[in-house]
Formats: sequence, C-alpha cells, structure tokens
Amino acid sequence: MVHPFLGFLHQEPVFTINPFEVKSVFSPSLEQLCDKENLHSGRFRSSQGMEVEAPCFQLEDVVIWGATAMMISEIVEVVNSLK
Repeated sequence: MVHPFLGFLHQEPVFTINPFEVKSVFSPSLEQLCDKENLHSGRFRSSQGMEVEAPCFQLEDVVIWGATAMMISEIVEVVNSLK
C-alpha cells in the first residue's frame, strides 16, 4: 500500500532509503512535473514480466512510470486546478 504525501519544506530533506524498496531518490521541481513537455508514453516491463505501453514522465535522464507516475499525475491535476 502506498500513501503519497505532499508538503513544503524550508530546507532539503535527508532521505534514508530502504535498498530493497528504492533504487535512488530523485527530486524534480513542481514546475518540471507540471510541464506537459515532460509527459510522454513509453514501453515498460511490468513486475509480472509483461511489456506494457504506459504514460510516463521523462525528467532529465530519469523516467517515472507506473503507480508513481499515476500519483504524480493526480498531484499535477490538483496543482493545475489551483491556477
């Protein structure tokens, strides 16, 4: 189960990752996430080994897809509705 949180900090947080769950930490800006130029579609291998076509965020050399991309998309929708 995943519980996403969104917040604002006055300083860069220090992350402690579980290497069995997380490969790395990437901190894109809200502007990068809301930029429609960064939203793409790609082919990925699911955890069940199936190849799927799915929406993704391409940010620098990082591709965000799957459940993480879906949660970010929902946050972007909320942010855009406030503009």
